[in-house]
Amino acid sequence: MSKIVIISEKAEVLTSLEAKLVLLRENDSVVKCNTAEMYKRSSTCDIILFHTDKIDDITLTAISNLKKPNNALILISDEMDSKSLLNAYDTGATDFCPTSVTNFELLIKIINAKKTLKYAKTIERYKKQLRDKGVMKQNSDIYTHINEVVNANFYAEILNATVLAIRIEDNTDIEHRLQTLLRASDFIINYDDFKYLLILPDTELKNGERVFEKLNKRLGADIKGILFKYNEESAKELQSKIKRLEIQQEENKLPLLLDEKNELEETESDWLNDEKTESRNFKLFQNIYNNKSENVIEPAFYRTKQKYEKNFQNTKIKYYTDKNRAEFLLINFDRTNSFQIVYKNSAKVGIKMQYSGLDAPENETFELPFSKLNIRGLCDLLERFINIGAK
Repeated sequence: MSKIVIISEKAEVLTSLEAKLVLLRENDSVVKCNTAEMYKRSSTCDIILFHTDKIDDITLTAISNLKKPNNALILISDEMDSKSLLNAYDTGATDFCPTSVTNFELLIKIINAKKTLKYAKTIERYKKQLRDKGVMKQNSDIYTHINEVVNANFYAEILNATVLAIRIEDNTDIEHRLQTLLRASDFIINYDDFKYLLILPDTELKNGERVFEKLNKRLGADIKGILFKYNEESAKELQSKIKRLEIQQEENKLPLLLDEKNELEETESDWLNDEKTESRNFKLFQNIYNNKSENVIEPAFYRTKQKYEKNFQNTKIKYYTDKNRAEFLLINFDRTNSFQIVYKNSAKVGIKMQYSGLDAPENETFELPFSKLNIRGLCDLLERFINIGAK
């Protein structure tokens, strides 16, 4: 259910915009008001359609006051130019359109706004889950990049990753110093006072030991570490595990303790032999792929189609997606070029670029992990596919 508010000083614009809200659900609601009532009326709304004659300082102030993390604001203006629109975006506007917008154009704007809100709510849900696990402080600066973490599918990324829990007595600017020493793909979790969980994806335990040695040498502080594999423990299990390993560490007076139960690396074939684990991880991967299909693949396909379909007079651009496959097609008479994304029940997807009438070197087949599958990267791949196919 969506709550939409239309704000304008002109009664005819309020009526016109309401009439253009086609294909709304039965339980969607629409409220109309002028600027005198806009704060009161918009407080419980998901989507704000804010109309103005022109984008000036008063408009920008209103946008900044109306836009909240839990709503989307579509700016509708009689007059607009690139500079004022950029100012509106900087102030918080989600999207824009002219007052003469057609009903279906406005519908697309609202659908995109709903997707933006869904993504923002997903981020907040992941934040809450991290806090509930006891691994994230409410206002920890280290998580200003939480959007990127969520976009990388945090839980899929750390599944079976190596975790290095470290305790540091010197806490001076430690988070920044850790970031400069670790890879961009590593995650730093503020687990407790003077304690951090360093998530090291695609890292063997023996290499985790080298990371500890590097930190111990470069930080110049008294640090102790615990090294283990993350296997989807619950919050309670994770806390108990770390506590147990800390006790063992203190008893043995070791700077680094390796969890003996996880000393041997698990291969993909090892964990697939466990039916319970197989079912659980397959479900996780399928859910991630479904989210990627809805929030990454389809938007990237649609955006690329819109960009190029008018450039090729004799070429049709089509695409489709289902639960296991997505395909982007360039169809020209008897020749069809195909860009395929194939999901195979794992944390990766297969990419196939196939060109009709071209030699094998032009065709490409490779794999891409979920964490690397984002709209910008996929659009770049599609552009490369189109540019090669258009030669």
